[in-house]
Amino acid sequence: MSLKEESVLMNDAENRGNFESVMSCIVAWTLKMCDENHHKGHVDNVLLLECRKILSRLIGKDVTQLSCSVETYLEWKKIDLVAEVYLKELDEYHVFLFENKVCAGLPSHELPTNKKVFHEYYDTEKKYMPHHILLCAYSVPDYMAKQCKEEKFEALTLETLTDYNAPDTGNAIFDEFWRRSW
Repeated sequence: MSLKEESVLMNDAENRGNFESVMSCIVAWTLKMCDENHHKGHVDNVLLLECRKILSRLIGKDVTQLSCSVETYLEWKKIDLVAEVYLKELDEYHVFLFENKVCAGLPSHELPTNKKVFHEYYDTEKKYMPHHILLCAYSVPDYMAKQCKEEKFEALTLETLTDYNAPDTGNAIFDEFWRRSW
């Protein structure tokens, strides 16, 4: 990373191990800020665009100018984060299963178990476009990349979702999480 400043938010000097929970909350908040129903009065056009750029990278196409609704669920049935995104102009429903890893390992049963639970609820016959994501803070270890390939998860890092060289948005939470080094 070519970041100049270290994040205060993601610095755990007491080593409490809450990184993954914080990561889930901030990713959920970022996605919610893409939704007109959640962001009114909280998001200016700069932050809205940056949040929607992250959503665009997750979906795999530019949705920065589209209306969307977003709901998120933290620790849903032991899944770190689940997000439902409806793109109104495209009439598309996207559902995301996020497993977040910062310092913890990835047990061999975690991805297949959570994927099964996820698909028992989100029936792909009902127009849902499922996305299975392992989101790592830094790099994806080889054994995790192998598990992702076997279970058809996309392995991403925070660096793949944001532009560390972009200027700050002026929003303290967004900038601390998405623009600073951990």
